[in-house]
Amino acid sequence: MNKYIWVFVVMSSWLQAEPSAGLTPDQALSKMLRHSQTTVEIDQWQQSPARLGVSHLATGSGLNAGGDESEINLTLSWNSPGNRQYLASLDSGLKERQNLTLGYVKWQLAGELRREWVNLAKLATLVEFQSQQAEKLQVMFVKTKAAFAAKEITRIELLLLENALTEAEQQVAVTMTQIEVAQQAYQQLSGQTQWPLQWQETVRATDWQQHPLLLLQYHDVLLAESAFVRDSGGDNEPWQTGILLRKTQGIGTLPDDTAVGLQFSMPFGGASGTEQSALAQQQMHQQQNSLAEVTRQVRTTWFAAQAQLQSSEIALKSSNEQWRRAKEIQAAADTALASGEISQTEWLRLFLQNNDLEK
Repeated sequence: MNKYIWVFVVMSSWLQAEPSAGLTPDQALSKMLRHSQTTVEIDQWQQSPARLGVSHLATGSGLNAGGDESEINLTLSWNSPGNRQYLASLDSGLKERQNLTLGYVKWQLAGELRREWVNLAKLATLVEFQSQQAEKLQVMFVKTKAAFAAKEITRIELLLLENALTEAEQQVAVTMTQIEVAQQAYQQLSGQTQWPLQWQETVRATDWQQHPLLLLQYHDVLLAESAFVRDSGGDNEPWQTGILLRKTQGIGTLPDDTAVGLQFSMPFGGASGTEQSALAQQQMHQQQNSLAEVTRQVRTTWFAAQAQLQSSEIALKSSNEQWRRAKEIQAAADTALASGEISQTEWLRLFLQNNDLEK
């Protein structure tokens, strides 16, 4: 079997084995992510761990009609009603942020994976075209050798065709190497050996305001603003309840005394001038500035990409028209060669010229 034909058969079977018609881009991305969402648990009632206190007072004067005192107390810190409302909103906000973060990561991976897929698809299409052209040259070369043996053509015509066939086979070999490198890059990125036959994503942004990074940054601004409102209003200060047990040792005829008490404390007034409020305000301003910068970058990039897309569509339309004309010219050249209207040298010139156009 001819060396080129063997390479072509192996390459054809290899190409048919790798793309998967049943594999969608979303499935490929899901295999890459394998994300298990972490549940955020926030205690909306108790603000901090319970505190246990112990004290002992020793006295020898007995002026208070008692002796040594021992006390034990347990203090619990509770979130205020305003803070509980904030924490409930924060809990749902953090879960939403996880989803937005996952969407942003998926968007980034989709861009990188799409880039590798496009490279693979282009190379696969190119090697298929190059293989068809080389196969056509191989058939013509066999006929040319027979014509040369019958002294119907010159050695120059035979050498020209043989040189074109050698170059075509080398192009196939180079593209096969490029496909192997591209396949390795795809596998290293995705961890998968197959790629989708077609690339159609189910979720597509219809305008720049739906960009995943912009949505994530906007959500961070909402979280920062909510924290500032909470801190400036003093809702982050805890309410406290406590229970205490005090035992006083009796002196002389006085018996020991045991007392049990309850205590309650709550903040009074606002907290707009506190350090925590100032820090929350600074964080809010930083998030707002980041949102403004991200908005500018996303908007600029979006419209630049739209312009590039329109330019690419125009270029593609022009390339398709050139490809159609090249096919017509080649078909006419094949017919003219078969009828003897043109020589093989002229046919080879037209073939190589159209070969460049079809690429």
